[in-house]
This record gives sequence, structure tokens and C-alpha cells, in this order.
Amino acid sequence: MPGGKNVVLVGTADPGTGAPHSMFFTNDELRALVARGEMRALPVWLEHGDASKEQVGQVEYAWVAPDGMHVLISLDVSLIRSRAIVQWISGGIFSGLSLGYRAQIDKAFNVCAKTIHEISIVKDPYHKCCVIDFVGELPALPLPQPLWKAGTARKRARV
Repeated sequence: MPGGKNVVLVGTADPGTGAPHSMFFTNDELRALVARGEMRALPVWLEHGDASKEQVGQVEYAWVAPDGMHVLISLDVSLIRSRAIVQWISGGIFSGLSLGYRAQIDKAFNVCAKTIHEISIVKDPYHKCCVIDFVGELPALPLPQPLWKAGTARKRARV
């Protein structure tokens, strides 16, 4: 078990292969969600909250590529359930991600809006490509010394 308080996981949340006005997301819809900031701080559950609606983590960052939407999720391993989930992912018991969302449907049964309310760590994702690619701690990056300490600061010219 990593020693820090937070562990991250990176994976594919949705392939973006849906058709417009369908139950599945298009890549353009996913891009719009990310651009509006709707993925930021989104709660993370286990199996869509079937056993418990306990939040085990949150989405820290999301981006959309040609193969769909990817997410970086932080898990708070100070929680017993989150520590267990890290072990279950590492052991291959849970390997996927799934978006939890609500769809609004018009009278012609066209989907006119979708609202994501959570993302779940799941055993068997609906979209087989929605897998967790990484779980663990990210290495600390060395930060450069501030420029003003490095002696490169310029003096302002008086006017």
C-alpha cells in the first residue's frame, strides 16, 4: 500500500462513440462537459453505489482524446474502503470505470440532455475499453527555484 494519503488512478471513463440524441455520449458531448468543468471534483463511488453511496474519491482532471474521455481520480486512502479498493484494483478484481448519469428524454424518445452525477470503479464496465490504466502514487516533481531567488529578476526602469 502506498504510504501517502492520496493515491491516484488514471483510466478511460467513456469512449465517446455514441450517436447524437442517444443514451451514449459523443466525443463532442464529452468535450463540452470537460470544457464546462462538469467533471472537476465529481464524486467517485464503487459500483454506482450499489452497496454504499460512500464517496471514495473524486475526479481531479479530465481530458478528451480521439479514443474518448480519460480521467485522473484521487482516492483518499485514509478511508478503509478506499484502501480496500486500491488493493482490489491492484489485484485485478476491479478494473473498469463507468459514468453514472441521468438522461432527459422527449416525447419522441430522443435524449435531449445528459447529466453526469458520479463516476464508478466497477468490476465489469459496460464499455470494455473503459479500463483503469494506472493506480498508485505519482512521483513528486522537482520544482524549480523561484526566479527571484535565482538572481534573474529584472529591476523596473523608472519613468
